[in-house]
Amino acid sequence: MLSHCRAYLIAPSVTECRTLASLAARSGFRVVHSAFDTAAEDPELPVTYFFLHYHLSDAAMQQVIAQVRGLPDPGQRLSPVILIIDDCTVEVLLKYIDFGFDDVISLPEKREVLEARLAAQLNAEQVYYQTPDYLGPDRRRMELPHHTDQRRANLSPHMRMVIRRDPVRGTSVLQRQLVGQALKRPPEYFGGQSGTRFAG
Repeated sequence: MLSHCRAYLIAPSVTECRTLASLAARSGFRVVHSAFDTAAEDPELPVTYFFLHYHLSDAAMQQVIAQVRGLPDPGQRLSPVILIIDDCTVEVLLKYIDFGFDDVISLPEKREVLEARLAAQLNAEQVYYQTPDYLGPDRRRMELPHHTDQRRANLSPHMRMVIRRDPVRGTSVLQRQLVGQALKRPPEYFGGQSGTRFAG
């Protein structure tokens, strides 16, 4: 499945970008690009994975995630954003989940496990949430109890979306559910109508 996808790499240096490139190559991505690449032929591929290196600053990570979630193409806007990191504590992991990463993968990892983690973003229903200042996966999926209680206390109106990324046909929004009062953003901000399919 990953052989039908593009990997876009973001790291603070060429050396660290090579680490991400090696990971993407091992995982079987068809096309691998980075912010350091010169213009190259880029075939049309429906799904792009964005890989970030953990040596990026927190501010840079948050900026990249915001840029991806603000892309004009609806399908690309729902791309998986993956953080590649060394072994870390649970608290650090939860911090990055809260940033809005689709997955945080610690290295080293066996190739088959790595491929399975990445492939889990494809051909399966993914739950995304949309608020006026957030678009991304459920940040409550891995939380300590006191974090969950605090987030429930601050619950505000939001859009719950079920999406599916098909490596051949593109990204579909299967379902939308508005929870709470109507949001101020127009409907098109959420990527169209239920059942909409996007291809990049």
